Amino acid sequence: MVFLLLRFRQHIDSIRDKSEESPYAFMWITLALSTLAIPMGYFHSYASNTKHISALVLMATTWVLSLVGILYLGGMLSWGLHRQAQKKSWGVRLPDEAHVWLFRPGVWVGLAIGMLYQSIFLVFGAVLWILSHLQIGLTIVSVSGVVGIVYTVQSANFFYQIPKRAYLWRFIALPLLMISVLGIILAVVFGQIHNYEQAAKRHAKLSSTVILPTNPPIMATVPNARMTPTLATSIGHPASTHSLSKTFPAQGSVTAAPRMFPPMSAKSFTTIDQHCIGGLPMRLPQQSEWHHPGTVKGIVPRLEAVSAMFKTQNTVHGFLDPEYLADQRVVVHPSGAGPNARLIAVVPSDMTVQVGQKVEMAGAHLSHHYACRYAPNLLMHQTNSSADTARDSEDFHEAQSLR
Repeated sequence: MVFLLLRFRQHIDSIRDKSEESPYAFMWITLALSTLAIPMGYFHSYASNTKHISALVLMATTWVLSLVGILYLGGMLSWGLHRQAQKKSWGVRLPDEAHVWLFRPGVWVGLAIGMLYQSIFLVFGAVLWILSHLQIGLTIVSVSGVVGIVYTVQSANFFYQIPKRAYLWRFIALPLLMISVLGIILAVVFGQIHNYEQAAKRHAKLSSTVILPTNPPIMATVPNARMTPTLATSIGHPASTHSLSKTFPAQGSVTAAPRMFPPMSAKSFTTIDQHCIGGLPMRLPQQSEWHHPGTVKGIVPRLEAVSAMFKTQNTVHGFLDPEYLADQRVVVHPSGAGPNARLIAVVPSDMTVQVGQKVEMAGAHLSHHYACRYAPNLLMHQTNSSADTARDSEDFHEAQSLR
């Protein structure tokens, strides 16, 4: 039987007769040969890129993948033959065959021949690796699956005397090409995410290991943006009672000195901030480039605030400074802007604001504490004058894109 399968071109008639006499024989041959995927998984555990995976896991995985490959090849070949049987464009009538389990007997013949040649390459590569530890042995083992696919399709063409040799390849190659392209895209995307997570961890570690001076100065080089110039106690009466009129309670009086973070050198921040999410530079200035008065219009619900934060992170290619994660967000209408203009701003932890209150906003900028992070739009202090006008419109367009 093995001799007939190896020389299937010369003995295709004998193979047809054998498939009619014992239609299940080639199915069992295929399934038996699929178990050779188990030692293939074992040998793959010695590859440099799979040393962190257990050999048992690799053995089980490769066998399952071998069975999935049998189902894929058999299913696509059966689909191609079924489509051709409907069109009848070959000029060759397909034999009337009872399906063996899922596929035609001729499909099982092709799978058996493909698995046999794949097994030969597998054994040959394993012997080379065992005897001489040559890397070429693992390479031969890796390409054995491609050999099996080629011989499976070719033997099916010979079995059914298909005149169009490339017909069945369409059903095999095109889906594999689509799967390969999708796999490459996913590998690139997940690789970028993994690289960014590793870079973010290194940046956080670098920031957290900055040595504090023994006697820090009263005022650091970079002020703490969470401390506002004027506390809420100096703010006047709120607007009239309305469904949106709510008060954001302060988180307690400030009794301790603000935390001071000795900043990294400007050169270090500039270098790191050029390679943030997706390897792209941060799209924000080093310092806030605009301040503008406005009116608090409402509270931003938590889910909406989280959604806006993720959108902003994708826009600026960086993460929000963790100092502002738990702070309340409000909707602010910039003074002098159109009636539908809205910005989301963060209320500092030591500040209390009310709906209808006049406030001052500072634009978003790069964080002075962490690499690849940013400080959001921030409320600063009360605006007493009612004659404030809007500033440069370009500033507001940029601010709205950084909500």
